[in-house]
Formats: sequence, structure tokens, C-alpha cells
Amino acid sequence: MKNLFYFSIIICFFLTSCDSITNGYRAMGYNSTGLKKYNIKDYKGAIEEYNKAIEIDSEFSTAYYNRGLAEYFLLKYKYALNDYSKAIRLRPNFASAYYCKGEIEYSNDEYKKAYSDYLKAFSLDSNKAAYCFCVAKATKSLQQYSQARKYYNEAIMLDSSYAKAYNGMGLLEYDLGNYQKAEEYFTKAIRKSFPEAGYFDNRGEARNKLKNYVGARKDYERAISIDSTCSAAYNDIANQEFDSAKYARSIYYYSKAIEFGSNHATYYDNRGGAEDKVFERLAAKGDYMKAVSLDTNSDWKYNHLANEFYYEGNYDTALIYYNKAISKKPMDEVLYNNRGNDELKLGEYKEAMQDYNKAIELKPDYALAYSNRADCEKKMGDKKAAAADILKAGSK
Repeated sequence: MKNLFYFSIIICFFLTSCDSITNGYRAMGYNSTGLKKYNIKDYKGAIEEYNKAIEIDSEFSTAYYNRGLAEYFLLKYKYALNDYSKAIRLRPNFASAYYCKGEIEYSNDEYKKAYSDYLKAFSLDSNKAAYCFCVAKATKSLQQYSQARKYYNEAIMLDSSYAKAYNGMGLLEYDLGNYQKAEEYFTKAIRKSFPEAGYFDNRGEARNKLKNYVGARKDYERAISIDSTCSAAYNDIANQEFDSAKYARSIYYYSKAIEFGSNHATYYDNRGGAEDKVFERLAAKGDYMKAVSLDTNSDWKYNHLANEFYYEGNYDTALIYYNKAISKKPMDEVLYNNRGNDELKLGEYKEAMQDYNKAIELKPDYALAYSNRADCEKKMGDKKAAAADILKAGSK
């Protein structure tokens, strides 16, 4: 009887082990089917298969990771983050999961979090240039430029054909005002890659800064020939046309940029500026309104919109937007001068004086602010102060 008892335990253990092995194979099977669907871009179908795998094996880290990838392409970033985090908890050395988690954080402008996850991925796989490159781009976004340069160089040492690293170095040098070096790195990126529209557009920007306008235009046009939807290149051509006072042509190219990049606030703001030049005020106001709806943090976009209301004599509404502009950049002399002009029109002379004073405090040689303050002083009956400010304006 005792032997029978032990034999029953052994049979039970064996059957349990067999069930576990069978379930493991089933989970892997669903995961494999999910990968096949993922590879043909059937992301919803892939998620259904990964769900089945996870239902069978709730500690299947790879299935969580794979489901996160599918969710990412369906723009379900919150779900993807949760799955990458779950994969990491189950497998703390899962470098790819840290990398993918960092990618979402970086796209959300959470640069510190992204840096931490990229760095962890790179520490787990220090031979992967892509991870090193991501550490570099995160440090650049955190304005740690010397560290960024170090990691870009390390990425290039790990893989001398890695075009993204050369492009990254180019962007870094461009932001630091080193346009010649930027052009050199963008050229290397172009040579190391298949035709990439973004690299040509970036080099065009560097060449434009170097006043090589013909070379810049060729690069912008090359970018568009590679990718006819490259909105940045259309915007850059438009900027060239604007700078040449060809406003109608610039409006055409800004419109092309908007066609392919309808969520870029700057394109609307730029087109508004060109429309202003040809006195299409209503169209300009519409574009400025769109710009501030897409970017609520830009002082200059609020200023442009405020100017439109000012020009049409809607001074109360203009004041609202000048206030918003100053709240975003409280140390800009032009914004205070503009608000002072609006307050002057509203008869709020005390407030206007305060703003002109602030503008002059921020820029003591600001001739226009002295001239405007003189107008305000005249309105207030202080002719002596007005005369003094007119003299100051003329001497600046």
C-alpha cells in the first residue's frame, strides 16, 4: 500500500510536468503565430495570439515584449509601456525591452526617463551601436553636449557604417552653431546610408547657414525627390523663398509642407508670416490660430497672433495673447514693447509705461522702446520726459 502511495505521487508529478511542458509549447506556438502576423503588419491579430500565449503562461516575458511591439505600431503607447515594463520585471536583463521603453519615453519628451532606459539597455549590450546612439540623443536633448558627443563617437567606433550616428553628430554640431562641421557629418551620413531624405534636408540646413544657398536648394530638392512627402524640405524651400521676398512662392511651399505635416505648428506660423507680407490678414490670423492650437508653449506664435488682432484694432483680444506670450518668455524685450503698444491703444498709460520700462531694462539700447515710451509720455502730458526719450531713441 505504501509503495502504491509513492507511485501515485510520482505519476501525479509526471503528469503535472507533462502538462507544464505541453502548456509551454502551446504558449510558444501562439507566440510564433503572433510573430508571423506581426511580420505581415496584422498587429491586431498578433496581439490576439500574444494574449493567448500570456493566458497560458503569465510569466512569458517575450510574449509581453512582442505584444508591446504590436501595441506600439497601433499607437497604443500606454499599453506598450506597460508590457515592456512587465517584460523587464520578468527578465531584468532584457535589453531590447529597455530600449523600446526608452523610445516611447523619448517621443513623449521624457528625456531623463529615456536616458535611464537607454543607458540600461547599453549596459546590458555594450556592443550595440543603436543603444549607444540612443544614449547620445537623449543626453543631447538634456543639453549635456559633451556627453552626447562622447556617445555619438562611441557609436561610430562600434559601427563605422552607422549613418544615424553621423547624422546625430551633425545635428549636435548644428545646434552648437558649428555649421561647417555639421555639414561634414551630414555628408558622411549620406555616404553611409541608402538615400535618406532627412539627411539631405539636414545638410541643406547647414549649407543654408553657411550661405551656400544653391547647394542648400539642391539638397532640399534631393530630399523631396527621395521622399515626396518630406514636409521639412518643403518648409525649408519656403523659408528660402521668403528670405528672397518671394512671398507668393513661399506660401505655395509652406502649403506643401502643411499638406504632408499637418501637425507641425511652425509650418502654419511660417505661412502666416508670408501671408502677412502680402496683406492676407484673415488667412494669416487663421494660420496663427492653428499654430497656437498645436503648440501652446511658444511665446513667438502667441505674439504673432496678438499682432494680428492688434492690426485689426481688436486690442482687448490682442492683450490676452500678448499676456500669454510673456507668460511663456518673461524676459523678452520685444514682447513687453508690443504689449505696451497695445495698452497705449487701450488708454492704459500706466501699464504701457511699465512695459516700455521693462523692455528698456532688458535691452538698454532698444531705440523703438524709447520712441514708444515717448509717445506714451506725450499722452500723459509729460512733454519733457517725451523729449528726452526721443533724444535717446535717436542716439541708439
